Amino acid sequence: EVAENAESLIAVYPFEAGVSCSGETVTARIPKEQIVQKGKNIAQDAIVSVGKIISGKLDLKTTVAVVKVNIKRPDVKAIVIEGTNIAGTAEFSASDGSLSKVVTGENKMSLKYSEGLFAAGDYYITLMPGKTNKGDFKVYIESENFKSETLSSKKELTLVRNSSLDFSALESAISYKYVISTAEELVNWGKIAEFCNNSDTVELAADIDLKQAEWTPCEFKGTFDGKNHKIYNFKVSTTDSYAAFFQTLSGDLKNTVFGSSDGNSYDGF
Repeated sequence: EVAENAESLIAVYPFEAGVSCSGETVTARIPKEQIVQKGKNIAQDAIVSVGKIISGKLDLKTTVAVVKVNIKRPDVKAIVIEGTNIAGTAEFSASDGSLSKVVTGENKMSLKYSEGLFAAGDYYITLMPGKTNKGDFKVYIESENFKSETLSSKKELTLVRNSSLDFSALESAISYKYVISTAEELVNWGKIAEFCNNSDTVELAADIDLKQAEWTPCEFKGTFDGKNHKIYNFKVSTTDSYAAFFQTLSGDLKNTVFGSSDGNSYDGF
């Protein structure tokens, strides 16, 4: 509701509880958990914008900075970012969208997909503008069964309003350490092995009996260390000429026994 003789109006998108206005200063919230709906590549309620309506014309200004990521692997359920006041409630200028004061800052935020696991493609995360000290800006990926190592900034990072940082190479820059102790975990890893990079490591924490399950040979680029454990009681079923536990291996394989429950003799399966 506005006065009948108001000469200008202040606009805020999206409107929600907690939005307020004092003069040309707008208090709004950048969400710390952002959910991308199916078919979209950004959380619509995270594109926080403010502006003025003058003589019937609306001029909205974006208040947020944007980070672009690219998802290739099929098991990603969240991108998590840590930093200084990267989400939360703040005061913005309705004239130009600039941040004037952080009211309640959040140092951790996440991007998730409404369908659970992300479809392959480019996605965008919005963050509050500002600076984060060297090493304090951190990113990691939560997949369906594993969590990546944390990637930390090597220098001070400045998030600029209405501009974008391109983290398209995030998946290849972040490494995973897979510690596998059950047949289910090994099967789940096998499904995404081809998406691993050279810095990824796999370690076995126990002997694994695959109970005569069919194993599809996988591509792998990292380090597979069996820690002197055994993988046995499985069969390779493929029409490919590369018929083994690995289809192709361009990394390191060590300390692993295949096809033997006692580590000395072949089990015959």
